[in-house]
Amino acid sequence: MDGNEGKMFENEGGGKKLIKILTLFALCFSMGLFFILLDILKLPTKRASKTFLAVSKKGIKKPKLLEVLVLELSEKLGRFIKLGDYKKRKLMMTLR
Repeated sequence: MDGNEGKMFENEGGGKKLIKILTLFALCFSMGLFFILLDILKLPTKRASKTFLAVSKKGIKKPKLLEVLVLELSEKLGRFIKLGDYKKRKLMMTLR
């Protein structure tokens, strides 16, 4: 017992500061990586999608966020879902 046992527990507040700094760093790093990937992949933002949908619609109402999300999801899923001949003809007749 040389008196150093008490000093081991003096810096407990320093660990909390380190966790806060690491959390802030991780948050900033992930946001930066997200924006870089967004630019590289040329993905439109939600605001741009809403504006495009508002311009393409003939109505006066602004599109809701749910409409934008459903449209984007349907575009992505449309590549994987194939319609049979009967369904295609039925859909074409409905859309006319």
